[in-house]
Amino acid sequence: MIKLTEEFKKSENLEEVLSRINHSIESLDVCRPQAPQKPVLLIFGCPRSGTTLFLQWLASLGTFGYPSNLIARFFGNPAFGCEVQKALVDFDKGNQLGLADVSEEYSSSLGRTKGALAPSEFWYYWRRFFKFKDIQQLNKEELNAANSLSFLNGLGAMEQATGKPLAMKGMIMNWHIPYLAELSDKFVFISIKRDIFQVAQSILMCRELYAGNRNAWWSFKPPQYLEWLEMSPIEQVAAQAIYTQKAVADGMAVIPSNRKLEISYADFCANPSEIHRQIYQRYQSLGCDIPPEYTGDECVDESNDVRLSQEDERVLKTAISHFERESTL
Repeated sequence: MIKLTEEFKKSENLEEVLSRINHSIESLDVCRPQAPQKPVLLIFGCPRSGTTLFLQWLASLGTFGYPSNLIARFFGNPAFGCEVQKALVDFDKGNQLGLADVSEEYSSSLGRTKGALAPSEFWYYWRRFFKFKDIQQLNKEELNAANSLSFLNGLGAMEQATGKPLAMKGMIMNWHIPYLAELSDKFVFISIKRDIFQVAQSILMCRELYAGNRNAWWSFKPPQYLEWLEMSPIEQVAAQAIYTQKAVADGMAVIPSNRKLEISYADFCANPSEIHRQIYQRYQSLGCDIPPEYTGDECVDESNDVRLSQEDERVLKTAISHFERESTL
């Protein structure tokens, strides 16, 4: 068992309380159960490819409903969570409870954000319906066993409660993009692609932050995971980045052009307004009006520093070249 650093250890008390609360609210019909009526923007990509930053940016625009950290606590019934957020934040005159404070900085730690209104990864909701084991690729029987109707109805109720089209991360389903496309014609797919060296380097650094060493696996496990256990940590993160990126690219390749956007992380950081324009055009083509005006940042800081020793940098680049060749065979 991986021994986590103190920051990332789960609170057993919190898990127990959340379990009781969500069991109690799961069957409450806060909004009429129905699938989403507006396009739902799902974000895909490798870990450390900028997906958290991208969702934070989307949330800051005010255009989309999204699972905040507060709403995500009510994963058994996110529409109920939306109503709780209205009571505790949106309609809290004078910010009496102090939950409306939002940091202007795009900060996070291994995908986790701080603040009641900051966007959540929302994985507890996804895992209610899709029963992942050690890896994040499900077989056909496991996909068929998912209660997809309840999954969609929960998102639809959340859409009603927020009164906006939804946006959220979908990377837990990086290996099932075509399945999601068939599940609902309302899903719109955005993939974010970052320089693969930067992705792999960042995953390696995250291992140290997560568990205090490079040996502990961090983030999603591709189906080839067991084949890599005897490799060095640097080789593992190179393989993880390459094969995850390939899975996303393969999945996106079968999505109709009017339901997807493939974005470079560098392009997003340099010109967010252009990405907003593309999203606006895509939603217009799907018959969904969203505000055309861009009110966000002109640019976002992009970190491309090399933080490894010269030897580790050399080994990582060699491993990336190897797995890039292997993945095309």
